[in-house]
Amino acid sequence: MNWQFLKHLQDKQDFISRTAPHPSVPTPTPRWRRYLRLASPALLGGMTAVFVAGLSALGTWQPLEQLAYRTLFKLRGPIPWDDRVAIIAIDEASLRTLGRYPWGREEYAKLLDVLSQAGSSVVAFDILFPEPSPADAQLAAAMDRHGRVVLSMVWDEGTTPLLPTPQLRESALEEGHVRTYADSDGITRYIESYSFDVPALYIAVAKAYSLTAELVKLPKLDEPLWINWLGPTQLAPEYSFADVVQGKVPGAAFKNKIVLVGATATGLDPLYTPFNLNPAASGVHLHATALSNLLQENYLRPMAPGWFLLIWVLGGPVLSVVIAPWRFERQLACWVGLCVSWGVVSFLMFRAGYLLPVATPLVLFSLTGGVIALQERLRMRTRLQQSEDQLQFSASHDALTGLSNRILFVDAVERVMSRASLNERLTSEKPLPDRLFAVLFLDLDRFKVINDSLGHGVGDRLLVAIAQRLKACLRPTDTIARFGGDEFAILLSPIHDLSDATYVAEVIHTALAKPFQLHNYEVFTTASIGIALGKTRNNPLPDSNGERQKPEESLLPQRLDALQRNCNYEQPEEILRDADIALHQAKELGKSCYAVFNTTLHTRAFARLELETDLRRAMEELEPPHYQVSGQTFYPSLLPNPQFQIYYQPIVSLKTGQIAGFEALVRWQHPKRGLVSPVEFIPLAEETGMMTALDWWVLRAACRQLQIWQERIALFSPQASRLPWGGADAGFPSPDTGVGRLTMSVNLSSLQLKQLSLIEQVKQILEETGVSGDCLRLEITEGCLLDNSLFSITPLQQLRDLGIQLAIDDFGTGYSSLSRLHGLPINTLKIDRSFVTRLNHQQEGVEIVQAILTLAQSLGMDVVAEGIETQEQLARLKALHCDYGQGYYFAKPLDTAAATALIAKSYLDQN
Repeated sequence: MNWQFLKHLQDKQDFISRTAPHPSVPTPTPRWRRYLRLASPALLGGMTAVFVAGLSALGTWQPLEQLAYRTLFKLRGPIPWDDRVAIIAIDEASLRTLGRYPWGREEYAKLLDVLSQAGSSVVAFDILFPEPSPADAQLAAAMDRHGRVVLSMVWDEGTTPLLPTPQLRESALEEGHVRTYADSDGITRYIESYSFDVPALYIAVAKAYSLTAELVKLPKLDEPLWINWLGPTQLAPEYSFADVVQGKVPGAAFKNKIVLVGATATGLDPLYTPFNLNPAASGVHLHATALSNLLQENYLRPMAPGWFLLIWVLGGPVLSVVIAPWRFERQLACWVGLCVSWGVVSFLMFRAGYLLPVATPLVLFSLTGGVIALQERLRMRTRLQQSEDQLQFSASHDALTGLSNRILFVDAVERVMSRASLNERLTSEKPLPDRLFAVLFLDLDRFKVINDSLGHGVGDRLLVAIAQRLKACLRPTDTIARFGGDEFAILLSPIHDLSDATYVAEVIHTALAKPFQLHNYEVFTTASIGIALGKTRNNPLPDSNGERQKPEESLLPQRLDALQRNCNYEQPEEILRDADIALHQAKELGKSCYAVFNTTLHTRAFARLELETDLRRAMEELEPPHYQVSGQTFYPSLLPNPQFQIYYQPIVSLKTGQIAGFEALVRWQHPKRGLVSPVEFIPLAEETGMMTALDWWVLRAACRQLQIWQERIALFSPQASRLPWGGADAGFPSPDTGVGRLTMSVNLSSLQLKQLSLIEQVKQILEETGVSGDCLRLEITEGCLLDNSLFSITPLQQLRDLGIQLAIDDFGTGYSSLSRLHGLPINTLKIDRSFVTRLNHQQEGVEIVQAILTLAQSLGMDVVAEGIETQEQLARLKALHCDYGQGYYFAKPLDTAAATALIAKSYLDQN
């Protein structure tokens, strides 16, 4: 069949353009307008930066900067003074003791004599001595005795200097000015290092200290010194003038120190700092702080105004260009982040001794962000429309391949199901015929192998290439979508009959059979396809009598078979579900094939889902290992009417005919369906992950039942040790004597072998039930031992160390390696029932069983023959000296009551 013959069925409307919303294509923008749009943020940012810088030069932001300056000191808190600086304060207490200020020069002479005896390094007076005094000679003599005294000077309102008297100047080592400059908020932030070629007092003291004690590194003397205020004046190393003169302060407090003497009493020399607004500090604190800054080299270093202006004039445009493309929320977050970051940076730099402007940058950030936000608001309508179009496209299309996604595909199926448009129905003279369409579900085979081996990048490129090939196989009226992962869905509409859909599936298989060249890799892949047919709903309009018109059955294509006629769907999800069911059927049939949905598949899938639901409910009843009622313990195997029950098939000694043990087999007694075959629910439990919990429940219940049997047997007779289930021998009863313990055989699954807690759980079950390990036999299938990914001899050896017996179940079907079998800690081989069945008619069966028996005897293992159903099989096995057997010949699997009765009968027969 040629795909071209379907072209005459294409609708006049383009189905894709009618269902898939695409973002509107914008009208081409003139080049000059695009350039202007790109340059406008930079222009706005530059203008804002110039505006902010201009107002900063005019001092507009100075009050804000002053507030930020004080805040930085408050946040930083006090820092230690240099221990080489001390202050002698003319305070309130000194005034009360020595009288009204100013004092005579003899008081200062006394102070110098005390400091000389104490061994102070340099003494500086923040006190002016411009007027001559009779006591100048006394003070000058004291200065000469000390030899390292620095005096202060200042200028009056004009330029006339107020100098110390000539006699005092002659005895002074240095002179320094004490001129201060306060900002509009009253705080002194810096001192001019030189004024009229006269150094500041702190510079003069530092020079004197460098000459007499140790070298002090001076800052740039042509720039003012920005004071790094150390803290409140209460924390300064300050001593009262009167206390020092009267000898109340030990001389050691001033040894080798720089001592500054000045007034600190209220009203004498007020000066404001970020820490002291009321009461104020004084001039001596200023020079003592500056001197401490020099000695510790922690004075402030402000940013140069020129660099500041240059940075912000350039920073405004850069910030505007960066944030212009962002949404308002992100711009707001950026503004907040910049303000907080700059505040943090300013504070950290301040702690390191660098004074950065704080308020002006914040104003620049705010104004720049506001201007850009305003510009963004002016273009918000256009951008919002574009975003909505893009969001609508993204919501309905796959991001990787650009194909429709599930949402758009379901909408497309819905439109096809109600294909007849209002215009078609209004213009049609008779009811419109139904039309067929098909949904194809496609899933790549072994795509995970490609992802795991070549990486997800190559896998993504493969998906894109597959999407292109699939599109090439379809018509414009068809729809293709990616549902995620390696699943694709195809809507074929319209089609003539089922053969059209199957032909498309064959075309897709042919297209995918060609190799894909991806990143220097040649990749091959195949796909499984599920097909489901659907029929349009035309919803006929009322006729002239107000009754609904019904489509005529004769209008349907004559070639529809029974499958195609049963394709009426009410909802898109229904046909998608059926296509998915068909896909799973295709995967079960093999790779690279397709399957068409039929009602049998749906019935099977529904039944499987129902069975899985019932299985989960049944498992919920087995969740606790036991519970107690009125002090009595109930175990799962003994609960009234449990859905899961343990059946026990006896294992018989072929030499003595006595019961050697039982094999525990799980059965599901469904409340409605009755007994469900293990062949039906065991694979389902393994697939859904419930098998492991069921296996552990079976092991615990079987061990508990064995313990109950052993307790009851012990009550019957003190000679229980002579019974087949008594005695101290491990394993099955001895074939010759029949003496041994009653054992319980339980299957150990491959999932249990994978668990790291295998040994701990087995130990716990043995402890809970009180069963000895040598009474438990765990059976492992031969396939588990052959699977290298599962097999490990370590857990088997650990189980043997617990005394547990190990058996290989279904031996002979897995082609075990003899070398591996020799090294396994195995006690028993169980001959598969397929070999026992052959004993009736074939000599080959006898030879195989004889070979297994010979192998087991050479390895010191017991042998159990499974599936004994006839007297002839039993006789042959006895002749071959087989140890044990089980099968319907002896007994079918029995429930707990029947197995208990069989044990009791065996006991009575024995006695």
